[in-house]
Amino acid sequence: MAGCADGTTTEKKLSAKQMLDNANKAMKALKSVTIDTNTVVTDGDDASTHLTTNLKDRCTSTTTWTTGARLEQIRIGGTDYLHGNRSYLERWSGQDRPARRARITG
Repeated sequence: MAGCADGTTTEKKLSAKQMLDNANKAMKALKSVTIDTNTVVTDGDDASTHLTTNLKDRCTSTTTWTTGARLEQIRIGGTDYLHGNRSYLERWSGQDRPARRARITG
C-alpha cells in the first residue's frame, strides 16, 4: 500500500504463492455462496440470475427474463427439480406463438 506522503510502501508485499494460500484459506472457510448476475442482450431479452449453494449438496437458482419468463432450479443431492412459469414454458415450447390459455368458467 502506498503511503500518503512520499509513495513508499507501508506493508510487506505478498508473493503470488502467499496470496493464493490466503485466498484458498478464505475459500475453505465459506459455508455458502450467493451469486447474482445480470445479462444484457443487444436486441434481445435481458435476464437476471440469483444462485445460492451450500457448497455441498444443495443449490438453488432463479433466472428471470425481462419478458416475465422465470425458471427456478433446485438441486438436492443428485436430484434436480425444475419449475418454469407459464411465460417460460411458452417461450421454450418450440411453438411459433404462445400456447392458447385455457379459459376457466365458473
